[in-house]
Amino acid sequence: MPQHMTGPLGAIPAPTALQGAMVLSALSGGAPRANLEQIVIEAWDLPTPADLRSALADLVLRHPALHLRAGLAPDGLPQWHLAPPAPPELELCDWPEAGDARLDQWLEGDRARGCDLRIAPWRAMLAQRGTLPPVLVLTLHHAIIDLPAMAILLEDLFDLLANQP
Repeated sequence: MPQHMTGPLGAIPAPTALQGAMVLSALSGGAPRANLEQIVIEAWDLPTPADLRSALADLVLRHPALHLRAGLAPDGLPQWHLAPPAPPELELCDWPEAGDARLDQWLEGDRARGCDLRIAPWRAMLAQRGTLPPVLVLTLHHAIIDLPAMAILLEDLFDLLANQP
């Protein structure tokens, strides 16, 4: 494994062996759906797209892992690069007549798309669903976040949303 990450913050710890294996798999064209996490939140009180964009932009500033990008060192080993903080892609969907089957179809397509660790290891989707509660989906590559970190990330996101003007 490489001994450092590159980026504006200087040297920071190298990926773990598990992260390295996930990065190598992703960068070598492995199954796109491998090592993806999808967080699905269904609730009537989800934020507006503008409030969600603002909260996601603030969230990435709090969590440097969300602006990690992966690449290969000249020796072929995986390495991290710390990119400038940028909010994730936010897809807005309007499914006025959609039931749960439409959400399941979207989730399957999202998994098939995978996450390109060289460009953006996470993204978000907010769907309005007619008479059903809106749904928010966060898709993240497991190489950048594990279960304990995911809980912290969600707590921070909900805190940011609760404190919107």
